[in-house]
Amino acid sequence: MKKRYLIFSFLLTSILCNKAFAELKNTEIGNSIQTSYDKRIKQETNFLENSFTPYGEVGTIFTIYGNSGKYKTATAHPMLYLDYTFTPQWSLFFEWNRLMNIYSGEYEKDSNKANHNFSVPKGYFEYIHTNFFDTKAIWRTQIGARQTNFFKDSDDKYWTWISSSLDFYKYFPKSENFEVLQFAIQPLYYYGSFVKSNPNGHMNHAALNLLTQFKIYEDFKFQFNGYLSKEWYNGDFKIDKKEEMNYFAIVSWLEYSKNIYQFNKRTNLQFNFATGFDPYIFTSSSEKNWKPTFWIINHGYGWLWPTKLDSDKSYSNMFNAFVLPQLKIIYNHSEDLTMDLFVQVKYSNQVWGSSQKDWKLQPQGGVGITYRF
Repeated sequence: MKKRYLIFSFLLTSILCNKAFAELKNTEIGNSIQTSYDKRIKQETNFLENSFTPYGEVGTIFTIYGNSGKYKTATAHPMLYLDYTFTPQWSLFFEWNRLMNIYSGEYEKDSNKANHNFSVPKGYFEYIHTNFFDTKAIWRTQIGARQTNFFKDSDDKYWTWISSSLDFYKYFPKSENFEVLQFAIQPLYYYGSFVKSNPNGHMNHAALNLLTQFKIYEDFKFQFNGYLSKEWYNGDFKIDKKEEMNYFAIVSWLEYSKNIYQFNKRTNLQFNFATGFDPYIFTSSSEKNWKPTFWIINHGYGWLWPTKLDSDKSYSNMFNAFVLPQLKIIYNHSEDLTMDLFVQVKYSNQVWGSSQKDWKLQPQGGVGITYRF
Protein backbone atom coordinates (compact mmCIF):
# COMPACT_ATOMS: atom_id res chain seq x y z
CA MET A 1 0.00 0.00 0.00
CA LYS A 2 2.88 2.36 0.82
CA LYS A 3 4.39 1.74 -2.63
CA ARG A 4 1.07 2.51 -4.31
CA TYR A 5 0.68 5.68 -2.26
CA LEU A 6 4.16 6.91 -3.22
CA ILE A 7 3.55 6.25 -6.92
CA PHE A 8 0.19 8.01 -6.79
CA SER A 9 1.65 11.02 -4.94
CA PHE A 10 4.55 11.37 -7.36
CA LEU A 11 2.39 11.26 -10.49
CA LEU A 12 -0.26 13.57 -9.07
CA THR A 13 2.42 16.11 -8.13
CA SER A 14 4.04 15.85 -11.56
CA ILE A 15 0.75 16.42 -13.37
CA LEU A 16 -0.29 19.38 -11.24
CA CYS A 17 3.13 21.03 -11.60
CA ASN A 18 3.21 20.58 -15.37
CA LYS A 19 -0.41 21.70 -15.86
CA ALA A 20 -1.30 19.67 -18.89
CA PHE A 21 -4.00 17.12 -20.13
CA ALA A 22 -6.07 15.55 -23.44
CA GLU A 23 -8.81 13.18 -24.72
CA LEU A 24 -8.83 9.85 -26.56
CA LYS A 25 -5.60 7.90 -26.00
CA ASN A 26 -3.94 6.46 -29.12
CA THR A 27 -3.56 3.08 -27.43
CA GLU A 28 -7.37 2.87 -27.44
CA ILE A 29 -7.79 3.10 -31.23
CA GLY A 30 -10.32 0.45 -32.15
CA ASN A 31 -11.01 -0.15 -28.45
CA SER A 32 -12.19 3.19 -27.07
CA ILE A 33 -15.86 2.11 -26.88
CA GLN A 34 -15.05 -1.19 -25.19
CA THR A 35 -12.59 0.50 -22.81
CA SER A 36 -15.09 3.14 -21.68
CA TYR A 37 -17.81 0.48 -21.29
CA ASP A 38 -15.54 -1.78 -19.20
CA LYS A 39 -14.66 1.17 -16.97
CA ARG A 40 -18.33 2.02 -16.36
CA ILE A 41 -19.22 -1.62 -15.58
CA LYS A 42 -16.31 -1.87 -13.15
CA GLN A 43 -17.56 1.25 -11.34
CA GLU A 44 -21.07 -0.18 -11.11
CA THR A 45 -19.85 -3.51 -9.67
CA ASN A 46 -18.02 -1.64 -6.90
CA PHE A 47 -21.38 -1.26 -5.16
CA LEU A 48 -21.94 -5.03 -5.14
CA GLU A 49 -18.66 -5.91 -3.43
CA ASN A 50 -18.55 -6.53 0.31
CA SER A 51 -15.33 -4.55 0.65
CA PHE A 52 -13.78 -1.93 -1.60
CA THR A 53 -10.09 -1.38 -2.40
CA PRO A 54 -9.08 1.78 -4.28
CA TYR A 55 -7.72 1.06 -7.74
CA GLY A 56 -6.52 2.86 -10.84
CA GLU A 57 -3.88 3.16 -13.50
CA VAL A 58 -1.21 5.57 -14.65
CA GLY A 59 0.34 5.66 -18.08
CA THR A 60 2.37 7.53 -20.60
CA ILE A 61 2.04 7.58 -24.39
CA PHE A 62 4.35 9.17 -26.92
CA THR A 63 2.91 9.58 -30.44
CA ILE A 64 4.60 10.86 -33.59
CA TYR A 65 2.46 12.24 -36.44
CA GLY A 66 3.89 12.47 -39.95
CA ASN A 67 3.04 14.90 -42.73
CA SER A 68 -0.32 14.46 -44.42
CA GLY A 69 0.53 14.32 -48.09
CA LYS A 70 2.51 17.46 -48.89
CA TYR A 71 0.91 19.38 -46.06
CA LYS A 72 3.28 20.18 -43.19
CA THR A 73 1.43 18.52 -40.34
CA ALA A 74 4.20 16.61 -38.52
CA THR A 75 4.17 16.83 -34.74
CA ALA A 76 5.16 14.89 -31.63
CA HIS A 77 2.74 14.34 -28.77
CA PRO A 78 3.87 13.13 -25.32
CA MET A 79 1.08 12.44 -22.82
CA LEU A 80 0.78 11.33 -19.19
CA TYR A 81 -2.47 10.31 -17.49
CA LEU A 82 -3.89 9.14 -14.18
CA ASP A 83 -7.24 7.38 -13.62
CA TYR A 84 -7.97 6.65 -9.93
CA THR A 85 -11.13 5.34 -8.27
CA PHE A 86 -10.74 6.04 -4.55
CA THR A 87 -14.25 5.20 -3.28
CA PRO A 88 -17.08 3.12 -4.80
CA GLN A 89 -18.73 6.36 -5.91
CA TRP A 90 -15.85 8.76 -6.60
CA SER A 91 -13.07 8.74 -9.16
CA LEU A 92 -10.38 11.20 -10.21
CA PHE A 93 -8.99 11.65 -13.72
CA PHE A 94 -6.05 13.71 -14.98
CA GLU A 95 -4.33 13.89 -18.33
CA TRP A 96 -1.22 15.79 -19.38
CA ASN A 97 -0.48 16.59 -23.02
CA ARG A 98 2.27 18.48 -24.74
CA LEU A 99 2.79 19.14 -28.45
CA MET A 100 6.15 19.56 -30.12
CA ASN A 101 5.69 21.12 -33.57
CA ILE A 102 2.06 22.14 -33.93
CA TYR A 103 0.60 21.75 -37.42
CA SER A 104 1.80 24.59 -39.58
CA GLY A 105 -0.92 24.05 -42.16
CA GLU A 106 1.48 25.08 -44.91
CA TYR A 107 1.72 23.42 -48.30
CA GLU A 108 5.38 22.60 -49.10
CA LYS A 109 6.49 25.52 -46.92
CA ASP A 110 8.04 25.94 -43.49
CA SER A 111 7.16 29.59 -42.90
CA ASN A 112 4.77 28.77 -40.08
CA LYS A 113 6.75 25.91 -38.59
CA ALA A 114 5.52 25.11 -35.09
CA ASN A 115 7.30 26.43 -32.04
CA HIS A 116 6.40 23.90 -29.37
CA ASN A 117 3.76 26.18 -27.90
CA PHE A 118 0.79 24.07 -26.89
CA SER A 119 -0.05 22.44 -23.55
CA VAL A 120 -3.45 21.39 -22.22
CA PRO A 121 -4.12 20.66 -18.53
CA LYS A 122 -7.34 18.80 -17.82
CA GLY A 123 -8.80 17.03 -14.80
CA TYR A 124 -12.13 16.12 -13.26
CA PHE A 125 -13.87 14.34 -10.41
CA GLU A 126 -16.72 11.95 -11.26
CA TYR A 127 -19.53 10.72 -9.01
CA ILE A 128 -21.66 7.68 -9.83
CA HIS A 129 -24.98 6.63 -8.33
CA THR A 130 -26.68 3.38 -9.37
CA ASN A 131 -30.46 2.73 -9.27
CA PHE A 132 -31.30 6.39 -9.64
CA PHE A 133 -34.58 7.01 -7.73
CA ASP A 134 -35.11 3.22 -7.55
CA THR A 135 -34.83 2.84 -11.31
CA LYS A 136 -32.25 0.98 -13.41
CA ALA A 137 -30.80 4.28 -14.67
CA ILE A 138 -27.18 5.13 -13.82
CA TRP A 139 -26.48 8.71 -12.77
CA ARG A 140 -23.02 10.24 -13.27
CA THR A 141 -21.82 13.75 -12.46
CA GLN A 142 -18.53 15.37 -13.47
CA ILE A 143 -16.87 18.50 -12.12
CA GLY A 144 -13.77 19.50 -14.03
CA ALA A 145 -11.32 22.15 -15.16
CA ARG A 146 -9.14 22.62 -18.22
CA GLN A 147 -6.64 25.17 -19.50
CA THR A 148 -5.43 25.79 -23.04
CA ASN A 149 -1.90 27.07 -22.77
CA PHE A 150 -0.19 28.60 -25.81
CA PHE A 151 2.41 30.36 -23.62
CA LYS A 152 0.93 33.67 -24.76
CA ASP A 153 -1.12 35.67 -22.28
CA SER A 154 -3.63 36.71 -24.95
CA ASP A 155 -4.34 33.14 -26.09
CA ASP A 156 -4.47 31.20 -22.82
CA LYS A 157 -7.97 30.30 -21.64
CA TYR A 158 -9.35 28.53 -18.59
CA TRP A 159 -12.49 26.39 -18.48
CA THR A 160 -14.55 24.88 -15.68
CA TRP A 161 -17.53 22.62 -16.20
CA ILE A 162 -20.18 20.49 -14.59
CA SER A 163 -22.10 17.76 -16.39
CA SER A 164 -24.65 15.20 -15.29
CA SER A 165 -25.83 12.19 -17.26
CA LEU A 166 -28.51 9.52 -16.94
CA ASP A 167 -27.69 6.24 -18.67
CA PHE A 168 -30.65 4.01 -19.60
CA TYR A 169 -28.71 1.16 -21.27
CA LYS A 170 -30.08 -1.46 -18.83
CA TYR A 171 -33.59 -0.96 -20.21
CA PHE A 172 -32.64 -2.34 -23.65
CA PRO A 173 -32.79 -6.07 -24.40
CA LYS A 174 -29.67 -7.94 -25.52
CA SER A 175 -29.22 -10.32 -28.41
CA GLU A 176 -26.30 -12.32 -29.76
CA ASN A 177 -25.37 -9.67 -32.33
CA PHE A 178 -26.74 -6.48 -30.79
CA GLU A 179 -26.33 -4.86 -27.40
CA VAL A 180 -26.79 -1.30 -26.15
CA LEU A 181 -23.68 -0.35 -24.17
CA GLN A 182 -24.71 3.25 -23.46
CA PHE A 183 -27.78 5.39 -23.98
CA ALA A 184 -27.37 8.53 -21.91
CA ILE A 185 -28.84 12.01 -21.78
CA GLN A 186 -26.31 14.58 -20.58
CA PRO A 187 -27.02 18.19 -19.58
CA LEU A 188 -23.79 20.22 -19.51
CA TYR A 189 -22.63 23.68 -18.50
CA TYR A 190 -19.17 25.18 -18.69
CA TYR A 191 -17.65 28.59 -18.23
CA GLY A 192 -14.67 29.99 -20.09
CA SER A 193 -12.43 32.96 -19.32
CA PHE A 194 -8.98 34.28 -20.14
CA VAL A 195 -6.17 33.34 -17.79
CA LYS A 196 -4.95 36.95 -17.70
CA SER A 197 -7.09 40.06 -17.37
CA ASN A 198 -5.93 41.42 -20.73
CA PRO A 199 -7.74 40.58 -22.95
CA ASN A 200 -10.90 40.25 -20.88
CA GLY A 201 -14.30 38.67 -21.20
CA HIS A 202 -15.91 35.30 -20.68
CA MET A 203 -18.33 32.85 -22.23
CA ASN A 204 -21.09 30.55 -21.01
CA HIS A 205 -21.93 27.27 -22.71
CA ALA A 206 -25.04 25.16 -22.11
CA ALA A 207 -25.73 21.89 -23.91
CA LEU A 208 -28.00 18.88 -23.99
CA ASN A 209 -26.14 15.85 -25.32
CA LEU A 210 -27.06 12.33 -26.42
CA LEU A 211 -24.34 9.72 -25.81
CA THR A 212 -24.80 6.24 -27.30
CA GLN A 213 -22.66 3.13 -27.80
CA PHE A 214 -23.62 -0.23 -29.33
CA LYS A 215 -22.20 -3.66 -29.93
CA ILE A 216 -23.55 -4.53 -33.35
CA TYR A 217 -21.81 -7.73 -34.50
CA GLU A 218 -19.11 -9.83 -32.86
CA ASP A 219 -16.13 -7.49 -32.33
CA PHE A 220 -17.71 -4.42 -33.98
CA LYS A 221 -18.70 -1.46 -31.80
CA PHE A 222 -20.55 1.70 -32.88
CA GLN A 223 -20.80 5.11 -31.23
CA PHE A 224 -23.08 8.01 -32.08
CA ASN A 225 -23.15 11.26 -30.06
CA GLY A 226 -25.19 14.40 -30.61
CA TYR A 227 -24.51 17.79 -29.01
CA LEU A 228 -27.11 20.58 -28.97
CA SER A 229 -25.34 23.72 -27.74
CA LYS A 230 -25.88 27.40 -27.00
CA GLU A 231 -23.12 29.87 -26.13
CA TRP A 232 -23.16 33.44 -24.80
CA TYR A 233 -20.12 35.69 -25.27
CA ASN A 234 -18.85 38.73 -23.42
CA GLY A 235 -15.90 41.04 -24.04
CA ASP A 236 -13.09 39.62 -26.20
CA PHE A 237 -14.83 36.24 -26.47
CA LYS A 238 -17.18 37.83 -29.00
CA ILE A 239 -16.67 36.82 -32.63
CA ASP A 240 -17.28 39.76 -34.97
CA LYS A 241 -19.32 41.38 -32.17
CA LYS A 242 -21.62 38.37 -32.02
CA GLU A 243 -22.94 37.82 -28.49
CA GLU A 244 -24.34 34.29 -28.81
CA MET A 245 -24.29 31.20 -31.02
CA ASN A 246 -26.52 28.13 -31.42
CA TYR A 247 -25.26 24.96 -33.07
CA PHE A 248 -25.66 21.20 -33.30
CA ALA A 249 -22.87 18.66 -33.76
CA ILE A 250 -22.66 14.90 -34.20
CA VAL A 251 -19.86 12.34 -34.17
CA SER A 252 -20.10 8.76 -35.39
CA TRP A 253 -17.46 6.02 -35.11
CA LEU A 254 -17.26 2.34 -35.98
CA GLU A 255 -14.56 0.28 -34.23
CA TYR A 256 -13.13 -3.21 -34.62
CA SER A 257 -10.39 -5.00 -32.69
CA LYS A 258 -8.93 -8.50 -32.89
CA ASN A 259 -5.83 -10.32 -31.68
CA ILE A 260 -4.24 -11.76 -34.82
CA TYR A 261 -1.04 -13.40 -33.51
CA GLN A 262 0.21 -14.70 -30.15
CA PHE A 263 4.02 -14.58 -29.94
CA ASN A 264 4.13 -16.07 -26.42
CA LYS A 265 2.17 -15.97 -23.16
CA ARG A 266 3.04 -12.31 -22.61
CA THR A 267 3.17 -10.84 -26.11
CA ASN A 268 0.55 -10.60 -28.85
CA LEU A 269 -0.14 -8.67 -32.04
CA GLN A 270 -3.46 -6.83 -32.27
CA PHE A 271 -5.23 -5.34 -35.27
CA ASN A 272 -7.42 -2.33 -34.53
CA PHE A 273 -9.57 -0.31 -36.88
CA ALA A 274 -11.78 2.77 -36.67
CA THR A 275 -13.74 4.76 -39.22
CA GLY A 276 -16.39 7.47 -39.18
CA PHE A 277 -16.45 11.22 -38.96
CA ASP A 278 -15.41 13.72 -36.35
CA PRO A 279 -17.75 16.53 -35.30
CA TYR A 280 -20.12 17.44 -38.11
CA ILE A 281 -21.27 20.90 -37.09
CA PHE A 282 -24.49 22.63 -38.13
CA THR A 283 -25.31 26.27 -37.48
CA SER A 284 -27.35 28.85 -39.36
CA SER A 285 -25.53 31.89 -37.99
CA SER A 286 -21.82 31.08 -38.14
CA GLU A 287 -19.34 33.94 -38.27
CA LYS A 288 -15.84 34.13 -39.76
CA ASN A 289 -13.17 32.83 -37.39
CA TRP A 290 -15.84 31.13 -35.24
CA LYS A 291 -15.34 27.60 -34.04
CA PRO A 292 -16.91 25.54 -31.24
CA THR A 293 -14.96 25.36 -28.02
CA PHE A 294 -13.05 22.38 -26.67
CA TRP A 295 -16.02 20.19 -25.70
CA ILE A 296 -16.94 19.63 -29.36
CA ILE A 297 -13.58 19.92 -31.11
CA ASN A 298 -11.77 17.58 -28.72
CA HIS A 299 -14.16 14.77 -29.55
CA GLY A 300 -12.12 14.22 -32.68
CA TYR A 301 -10.99 10.61 -32.98
CA GLY A 302 -7.34 10.08 -32.12
CA TRP A 303 -6.99 13.54 -30.56
CA LEU A 304 -5.32 15.37 -33.48
CA TRP A 305 -6.64 15.94 -36.97
CA PRO A 306 -4.52 16.59 -40.07
CA THR A 307 -6.84 19.50 -40.71
CA LYS A 308 -6.56 23.21 -41.41
CA LEU A 309 -9.27 25.87 -41.33
CA ASP A 310 -8.81 29.05 -43.35
CA SER A 311 -8.84 32.15 -41.16
CA ASP A 312 -11.71 33.74 -43.13
CA LYS A 313 -13.92 30.64 -42.85
CA SER A 314 -15.87 29.01 -40.03
CA TYR A 315 -16.57 25.51 -38.79
CA SER A 316 -20.16 25.66 -39.99
CA ASN A 317 -21.24 22.58 -41.98
CA MET A 318 -17.79 21.01 -42.02
CA PHE A 319 -16.63 17.59 -40.90
CA ASN A 320 -13.54 15.41 -40.84
CA ALA A 321 -14.12 11.88 -42.17
CA PHE A 322 -11.43 9.26 -41.60
CA VAL A 323 -10.29 5.66 -41.82
CA LEU A 324 -7.72 4.62 -39.22
CA PRO A 325 -6.18 1.08 -39.14
CA GLN A 326 -3.59 0.20 -36.49
CA LEU A 327 -1.18 -2.64 -35.72
CA LYS A 328 -0.13 -2.88 -32.07
CA ILE A 329 2.28 -5.19 -30.27
CA ILE A 330 1.25 -5.63 -26.63
CA TYR A 331 3.70 -6.90 -24.02
CA ASN A 332 2.26 -7.82 -20.61
CA HIS A 333 5.28 -7.72 -18.32
CA SER A 334 3.06 -8.57 -15.36
CA GLU A 335 -0.57 -8.24 -14.29
CA ASP A 336 0.16 -4.62 -13.38
CA LEU A 337 2.53 -3.45 -16.12
CA THR A 338 1.77 -3.39 -19.87
CA MET A 339 3.82 -1.90 -22.70
CA ASP A 340 2.83 -1.50 -26.33
CA LEU A 341 4.26 -0.36 -29.65
CA PHE A 342 1.85 0.80 -32.36
CA VAL A 343 1.89 1.98 -35.97
CA GLN A 344 -1.12 3.34 -37.81
CA VAL A 345 -2.15 5.48 -40.75
CA LYS A 346 -5.00 7.96 -40.91
CA TYR A 347 -6.71 8.53 -44.24
CA SER A 348 -8.89 11.61 -44.00
CA ASN A 349 -10.21 14.61 -45.84
CA GLN A 350 -8.27 17.83 -45.47
CA VAL A 351 -10.64 20.64 -44.50
CA TRP A 352 -9.38 23.84 -46.09
CA GLY A 353 -12.05 26.44 -45.53
CA SER A 354 -15.65 25.23 -45.70
CA SER A 355 -15.08 22.47 -48.27
CA GLN A 356 -14.06 18.83 -47.88
CA LYS A 357 -11.26 17.89 -50.23
CA ASP A 358 -7.71 16.63 -50.66
CA TRP A 359 -7.93 13.21 -49.01
CA LYS A 360 -4.48 12.26 -47.75
CA LEU A 361 -2.64 9.62 -45.75
CA GLN A 362 -0.91 10.57 -42.52
CA PRO A 363 1.45 8.00 -40.92
CA GLN A 364 1.43 7.81 -37.13
CA GLY A 365 3.15 5.68 -34.51
CA GLY A 366 4.25 5.53 -30.94
CA VAL A 367 4.77 3.69 -27.67
CA GLY A 368 2.70 3.39 -24.50
CA ILE A 369 3.24 2.18 -20.94
CA THR A 370 0.42 1.44 -18.46
CA TYR A 371 0.78 0.59 -14.77
CA ARG A 372 -2.29 -0.63 -12.86
CA PHE A 373 -2.47 -0.38 -9.09
